[in-house]
Amino acid sequence: MKPSIILGAVAVLLGVACSAESGDGGGGANGSGASSSTGATSSNGATSNMGIGNGPMLEVPVGGSGGSGGTSPVNNGECAQQSVVIGAKPADVLLVLDRSKSMIENNVPPNDVTRWDAVVPALKAVIEETDASVSWGLKVFPEGEGSECIAASVTDAIPVQIMAKNAAAVNGAIASTMALGNGTPTGAAIRAATTYLKGRALSNQYILLATDGDPSCPKGSGEDGAATDAIAAITDAKAAGFPVYVVGVLDPVKDKSKFPTLNAMAEAGGTARSDNPVADKFYQAQSQEELTNALKAVTGQVVSCVFEFTSKPPVPDNIAVSVNGKWLTRDTTKAQSWDYTSDQYVALELHGDACQELKTAAANKVDIIFGCPGKPVVIPK
Repeated sequence: MKPSIILGAVAVLLGVACSAESGDGGGGANGSGASSSTGATSSNGATSNMGIGNGPMLEVPVGGSGGSGGTSPVNNGECAQQSVVIGAKPADVLLVLDRSKSMIENNVPPNDVTRWDAVVPALKAVIEETDASVSWGLKVFPEGEGSECIAASVTDAIPVQIMAKNAAAVNGAIASTMALGNGTPTGAAIRAATTYLKGRALSNQYILLATDGDPSCPKGSGEDGAATDAIAAITDAKAAGFPVYVVGVLDPVKDKSKFPTLNAMAEAGGTARSDNPVADKFYQAQSQEELTNALKAVTGQVVSCVFEFTSKPPVPDNIAVSVNGKWLTRDTTKAQSWDYTSDQYVALELHGDACQELKTAAANKVDIIFGCPGKPVVIPK
């Protein structure tokens, strides 16, 4: 069963074990071994472990602050065992929030509250819940209270930069925001968000667009032109490596004419809902409860597939990785399997089916084995 929300990163038990006779200090590349300050476990009972070295297999218990526990095979022979707990890198999500006046000028069922009063509590609740597994940032649009579709309505400003443990800062900024903007320059806002994410030069970044309807800018382009501009911007964001999730705060009856545009935006962002093939592709939410559930579904899908180390493996080419018992071959094209995130060798990322399995399985176990110099990795049977 797919988890409804990820509350923490996947826990990893890292064993860095090299022979004392090799002269490298029995640790990582710098002889000190790996270390980490994190030890989170996912809410779906996921566990992960790393064992390194050669020799007889030793069963070592794997548990955590929220994991299901169990045992993990760890090679233990000539090498000295040195273990710490690390976690998958939190996913980075930039919330692009529509603050146009239409958010307070229209109500949504079933509680007949404004769209703004429906979206804000739901956003704040989910951001708080996912603080450990999602590094949040915030951009609002349109900016200011000037005329619609002017250059000043969308700038490069990011009120809250993406950072770990950022829920308080993002929620504080949302609480101080008023929906008093003119127009809906969705395309310009997405382009500004894309520029910001490109500048960070990091993997595993996403855009979450929360809006109440059709784009209305550039001025004079008409509804079709504004929609085309937004879809093009979202297409470019996805091509740059930033999937775009679309959440619409709409009345399913009165606002039905806006659904095709939001569906096309979700398709362009690479995040079209697949749980119901005949349903709308964006995440529809009119009430606070439904919006909260939609946001939980989104954050559950952006669980990180990146695992960071505090030092590179002793031999970067002597490493083995498995997901739920399936051992993977490194794929430098990054289409499937796994690869290092950079030539610094301090993090690896799962790709394709391996990453998808991590996101959708009810429980996970990731094994990463570092081999020592002159000692090829022995994959557990």
